Amino acid sequence: MAIKYFVFSLFVFSLISLFVSIDTIKDTKKPEEKPHMIFDDAIMYTINQNGVDRVIDAKKTLIYNSKEEAYEAKVTIKTKDGKVYDSVLSDYVLKQGDKISLLGNVVFNRGDFITVKTDEMYYDMQQKNAHNTKKFVAYYYDNKFTGDHFSSKDNYYITSKNVNFNIKLKD
Repeated sequence: MAIKYFVFSLFVFSLISLFVSIDTIKDTKKPEEKPHMIFDDAIMYTINQNGVDRVIDAKKTLIYNSKEEAYEAKVTIKTKDGKVYDSVLSDYVLKQGDKISLLGNVVFNRGDFITVKTDEMYYDMQQKNAHNTKKFVAYYYDNKFTGDHFSSKDNYYITSKNVNFNIKLKD
C-alpha cells in the first residue's frame, strides 16, 4: 500500500514540475577581466623624436583592455630641461587612461635634491598634477618637511597644509 502512495506522489510531483516553470538563476557577478599580456622583470621604454622619454622597470606587469598594473615598479622620467630626471618607486602602480595611482611605499626623487616619501600618490598625466591624502615626508637637500597631504601643479610646485619643517643651518 505504501508503494502505491509513493508512486502516486511521484506521478503528481512530476506533473506539477512539468507545468511550473523554474526561473534560471542569473549570475549577477561580473566576469573577472583577464590580462592580455603579462611581463615578468620587464623594462619598458617610451621613445619620442628626441630619444627615450620614460623608462619603467617592474617585477611584474599586467596589461588589460582598460588598465595596466605593475608591481614593485620604478619609473624614470626626463624633466623639461632634460638634465634632471624624476624617479618614482612604488609597490603597486595602476594606470587607467590618464590617471595613475601609486600605492605602497612611494618614493619620489627629483635629481639629487628633492625626495618625497608617502604611502600613496595619484597623478593625472593630462593635467600634470599629483596629490595624495596621507602623511608624507619630503627632503629638499638636507631640509626635512612633513605634512598631512600634498598637491603638485604642473610638475613644479608642491603645496601642502599643516607642514612642519626642519631647516639645517650652515655652521
